[in-house]
Amino acid sequence: MAKTKIIHKPNELIHIMPTLEQRVSGTMRLLYNAVILLSQQMGKQDEYVAVLSDVLHLCNLSSDFRTIKKTFKDIRRLDFEWRYVDGVIDETRVLGLIDEPRFISRKGHPTLVTWKLNKLIQDRLLDPAMFFTRINLEMMTKLTRSGASLALYEICARYLTNNKAGGSGRTGKHALDWWIPRIVGSLEYKPEYKFLKRDFIKPALEEINNLTELRVELQEYKFGRTVREIEFIISKRVDRSNAIEYKVEDNLDGGGQGHLFGRVLSFGIKPEVAKNILE
Repeated sequence: MAKTKIIHKPNELIHIMPTLEQRVSGTMRLLYNAVILLSQQMGKQDEYVAVLSDVLHLCNLSSDFRTIKKTFKDIRRLDFEWRYVDGVIDETRVLGLIDEPRFISRKGHPTLVTWKLNKLIQDRLLDPAMFFTRINLEMMTKLTRSGASLALYEICARYLTNNKAGGSGRTGKHALDWWIPRIVGSLEYKPEYKFLKRDFIKPALEEINNLTELRVELQEYKFGRTVREIEFIISKRVDRSNAIEYKVEDNLDGGGQGHLFGRVLSFGIKPEVAKNILE
């Protein structure tokens, strides 16, 4: 079993685009996150092996064997583009998420599942120091398997600190054509914005805001009366259950610093530490 449920997930594996023939389901997202978490914790291996029931328990799944086998098959078939840009070279590779999943059953023993990883993905998983996102798999298991909330949670986790001026993070605004396949998980279904918002975005935001550590707000950009671009503003939930009452006398310019205490807490810093910082 995994030692922790925190994944250092390379940014290249966030908001994966499906192909025309496939749909990325919520179960696929959860199961793949469990696979890469275990791979990351096992280290470099030619082939990874785990007890199947442990993998399912890790992502809070209890599907039958036939369904799980099909999900692994769908993950293996899913291609995605891995783009590398360094200012001179712009290279795109088409990769598969995992290779050669196997299921091994022996009488009197638990079923095992094995998988292999592309070398590029493996290298980034084992050394994600440059660009990675901390993904809390435990938080993801609280979300529904529809997929939209899981996809949006990953994207927002990536951009939580994306604000050079401090404060809330922002995903950056993109056209609806950019967002739809990443939220819906399909290139074939292209709903009008009112249906995208009603059926996918609003339920996903409600789940994320109620069940995870993130607070996400939708920002719409209209051209005339039509919404053409959207972005999401992200902050981290502040746990005030153990907060210390803190008051700061007015400083020299006459402005209080009490509002700064809330700002410091919003970054996930403990109240006692925040108090010391401001003092």
